[in-house]
Amino acid sequence: MISYEISIKRGDLLDEKADILVNPSNTLMLLGSGVSRAFFCRCGGGELECLM
Repeated sequence: MISYEISIKRGDLLDEKADILVNPSNTLMLLGSGVSRAFFCRCGGGELECLM
Protein backbone atom coordinates (compact mmCIF):
# COMPACT_ATOMS: atom_id res chain seq x y z
CA MET A 1 0.00 0.00 0.00
CA ILE A 2 1.32 3.44 -0.97
CA SER A 3 0.73 6.29 1.43
CA TYR A 4 1.00 10.00 0.73
CA GLU A 5 1.31 13.03 2.96
CA ILE A 6 -0.27 16.25 1.72
CA SER A 7 0.39 19.63 3.29
CA ILE A 8 -1.54 22.82 2.64
CA LYS A 9 0.30 26.06 3.29
CA ARG A 10 -0.64 29.69 2.96
CA GLY A 11 1.84 32.37 1.95
CA ASP A 12 4.19 33.48 -0.80
CA LEU A 13 5.26 30.56 -3.00
CA LEU A 14 8.55 32.30 -3.74
CA ASP A 15 9.46 32.32 -0.04
CA GLU A 16 9.09 28.54 0.22
CA LYS A 17 12.28 26.65 1.13
CA ALA A 18 12.71 23.99 -1.56
CA ASP A 19 15.32 22.49 -3.85
CA ILE A 20 13.06 22.91 -6.86
CA LEU A 21 9.76 24.58 -7.76
CA VAL A 22 7.81 23.35 -10.78
CA ASN A 23 5.30 25.54 -12.55
CA PRO A 24 3.50 23.72 -15.38
CA SER A 25 2.10 26.91 -16.91
CA ASN A 26 2.44 26.13 -20.61
CA THR A 27 4.18 23.80 -23.07
CA LEU A 28 6.32 26.57 -24.60
CA MET A 29 8.09 27.44 -21.32
CA LEU A 30 7.05 31.09 -21.71
CA LEU A 31 7.47 33.07 -18.51
CA GLY A 32 5.06 35.87 -19.30
CA SER A 33 2.51 36.13 -16.49
CA GLY A 34 1.27 34.92 -13.13
CA VAL A 35 3.47 32.62 -11.07
CA SER A 36 5.77 32.10 -14.08
CA ARG A 37 6.47 35.83 -14.23
CA ALA A 38 7.12 36.00 -10.48
CA PHE A 39 9.63 33.12 -10.72
CA PHE A 40 11.27 34.79 -13.71
CA CYS A 41 11.72 38.14 -11.98
CA ARG A 42 12.86 36.72 -8.64
CA CYS A 43 15.27 34.13 -10.08
CA GLY A 44 17.36 36.09 -12.54
CA GLY A 45 15.20 37.41 -15.37
CA GLY A 46 16.94 37.28 -18.75
CA GLU A 47 19.82 35.19 -17.40
CA LEU A 48 17.35 32.47 -16.39
CA GLU A 49 15.63 32.59 -19.77
CA CYS A 50 18.96 32.07 -21.57
CA LEU A 51 19.50 28.85 -19.61
CA MET A 52 16.18 27.46 -20.80
